[in-house]
Parts: sequence; structure tokens; C-alpha cells
Amino acid sequence: MIKPTFAKTEADLEEIADMMGKIFTRRSYFDFYDTRIRYQTMDPWYKPEHSRIIRENGKIVSHVCIIEKPLQFGPAVIKLAGIGDVFTHPEARGKGYSRLLMEDALRYMKEHDYPLTLLYGIPGYYHKFGYIEALKEYRFFVTVKDELVKDHSFSVREVQDQDIPSLLSIYRNNFHNGCFVVDRTESCFRRLTTRPKNFIVLLDKRNQIAGYANIRDEITNQFVVNEAAADNPAASAALLTEIIKHAPHPVPRQIEIRMSPAMPFVRYLSRLGSELKIKTYSEGEGNAMMAIIDLQKLLTDLIPQFNLRLQRSELHRLSDQLNIETDREKVALVMKNGKIVAVEKSSPNRSDTMKLTADYRYLVRNIVGSCSIENLLETTPAKCSGDSAQGLLNILFPETEPFLLPLDYF
Repeated sequence: MIKPTFAKTEADLEEIADMMGKIFTRRSYFDFYDTRIRYQTMDPWYKPEHSRIIRENGKIVSHVCIIEKPLQFGPAVIKLAGIGDVFTHPEARGKGYSRLLMEDALRYMKEHDYPLTLLYGIPGYYHKFGYIEALKEYRFFVTVKDELVKDHSFSVREVQDQDIPSLLSIYRNNFHNGCFVVDRTESCFRRLTTRPKNFIVLLDKRNQIAGYANIRDEITNQFVVNEAAADNPAASAALLTEIIKHAPHPVPRQIEIRMSPAMPFVRYLSRLGSELKIKTYSEGEGNAMMAIIDLQKLLTDLIPQFNLRLQRSELHRLSDQLNIETDREKVALVMKNGKIVAVEKSSPNRSDTMKLTADYRYLVRNIVGSCSIENLLETTPAKCSGDSAQGLLNILFPETEPFLLPLDYF
């Protein structure tokens, strides 16, 4: 009987990269091979056992990769398990190998304390494993005008290895106050900048780094802004000028920026009259899908974020408990003096206890902030009881703009 296993040698990793280069046709063989090798050798969170494989006659014919990302939710950090680089050799398809590997990957996630998982999948397949479309896609389009190309005192160049600490500092200053941002390290940034021509680095008059932008889609080589960050409004204006100058000729009428409205550079752009397009994925489309692996651990990890939200609310003195019951798991958030002190596996039935009953799959949207509690109650069979329950849920799970930056895609 064929059973899943995992990559154990450098030869295994090279074979995975070789197979990806041969099977995926969106880019050249070398591009896929190189991208996979860079990930396996440079990503700070990669482990060979994350590459789950099936062999036939000694050859790797099917593969699923668990892609670890530490996600920041305000002061909380969640260990996310992404799913990517899924393939089965054409001659081995139809044998259920992808299903076996997905089930194996989900077991691995549970055993290794990953509470949350994300993938960018195909329509109508991953729902059977508990995934549901949970994130939106944001696109800003800035109309290029002469007045946007301004004289400034900054200079630009390609990224260099010694830039990494400064880039990481700017990244954290721009993005870490929000939610759903990868808690990058220097080694992570080093992997992301191995193609320096895709980056603009902005320098101030003292030759200090004041901003950066990534301006190429790695798959299509299309000119787009995947990520941009700057120290201050003057640096943002200069960075936009340089982005326009780096655009292909003839300069496009609009420049596409793939960032959410909550991000500082985009907030600067919004004052210039840019156009925002939001794509919401409906159930069955198969993109930006998420699933909860362990509800108790997920909510426990989020306690710092919950307590920060509670401190700023009218319920900052509440002592009670909130029961959350799903078809898979029942937990209770125990509150004392306006703080969540524990997330318990179960709780006694009390008539005065607040309670939310919801479908396990849909609840992930509320936890990550892509949908409101009102939407959950109106569009699903979810029920809420208890005098303060809905108000508390609105505080703990507000609708935000969760969005994974394209450089962190998998």
C-alpha cells in the first residue's frame, strides 16, 4: 500500500524542484526550479519534512508542501501552515494521491501545533478538507499624471545585501500595527530580494534607506507594485515618482498596486484619487482559502490581540465567559475584569453564559477579520445568545482588511 512520506535528502529536494519545473508551465523550467530551490535552501521556516511526497517505483510522483509563516495579528503571532507547490505527475493522476497527501498534511499540522492553514487553490476541490474562501483581493490603480512626478532630494538604486536590516525595519514600522502580516526575519527578507532588479531602494540625502518597492510580478514579469513602504510622506511621494519612472515605456495610464487600503503607502495614494477594486471570493471559487486546525490553540494565541481590543472598549471591566460551539470543537473564553485569562476546552452550561454556535468553516472568516459577526448571523445558521454576546463578539472579531502581501504568496 502506498503511503505518504517526506523529503529526506538533498537529492529528494532537487527531484521535487525538477518535477515542478517540468509540470508547471506558467513560467520556464528554470524559473520554477530556481524558485523552489531558493525556497528550500533560504526560507527560515522551511523543514524537509514539510515536503510531503508519494513515490512510485522509487520516483517522486506527487507532492504537497506545508509552508510555514508566522502571521502577526497586532501583538499576537500565529503559526500559519500554508499549502503550496501541489503536483502529481500526469501518469500518476487519478489514483487519489493528492487526497492522501492533503490528509497527511492536515495530520502533520495538527500534531505540530499549527492552528490555522491557508492555500490558494482550485475551484471545488479543497472544500472537502474544511477550507473556505476567507480573504479578499485588493487592487489600487493610480492614474499617472505629470504632477505625480515631482522633484525630490532622494536617490534610488537596486537592493543590496547590506540593506536587509534597514528594509526589515521599514517593513515592520509600516505593517506591524495591522493584522495578517508575516513576521519576517532578516533571512526571510534576504530570500525575497534575490532578484534585485525587482526592487527599488530609496535613499535620503544622508544615504540612509528611506523606503523600498517591489515592482515585478515574479510569475508573469508584469510591471506591478507588489509592496511599497516608506519612512514618511516625503519619502512616499518620492517613492511614487520613482515607481512611475521605472514603469515600462510607453508609461501605462494606470499603475497597479497590490496592497490593501490599511497599508500606509496605500493610505497616502488614496489621497491622490486612486481607484480601489476589491475582489471578494464566493464559496466554490477556490482562492485565498483558509481552515481552522485547532480552535482552542488559535484563540489562545490570539489572547494578546483580544485583550488589546477589550481595553479600548466599553466592556473593559467585564467578567464572564463566552462559549463558542462548532460542529468540531467547543471552547470557552474566560474573562476576568475585562481580560481573557484562558481558553478552555469545555465549560459548564450556565443560563447566563454568552454563547455563539457557528459552522466551523465559516467562523474562520470572522477570526481573521474578513467578515463581520452580523454577516455570519445573517448568512449562515449561526446563533448568538446572551445579553452582551454580540457586542463582545464585535469587539473580539471586528471586520478588518486581512491581506497577505504578494511577496509572501506561495
